[in-house]
Amino acid sequence: MTALATNYRIFDLPWTPDDDESQRLKKTARALLLVFAALGIAIPLIPMTERPPPPPLPATAPAPRRSASCAPAPTCSQSSRAGAAPSGTG
Repeated sequence: MTALATNYRIFDLPWTPDDDESQRLKKTARALLLVFAALGIAIPLIPMTERPPPPPLPATAPAPRRSASCAPAPTCSQSSRAGAAPSGTG
């Protein structure tokens, strides 16, 4: 028996592309590239009319002041302790 065994299996997987498929893919990709390149050149050349400026906003009364806020308002007990010495210092 020789050192090299003859391989009788075909290792061609079902998802391995054929030459026909790769040529078809290249042809499709080339056609799409040409279509998108043509669109990329043609679209900026399309004439457009200028938009009229938007109408001015109507004058309205100022918005009422919001009563809610993110931080809670200080209470009386917190403000009275502001000047006091910190507790726990002996």
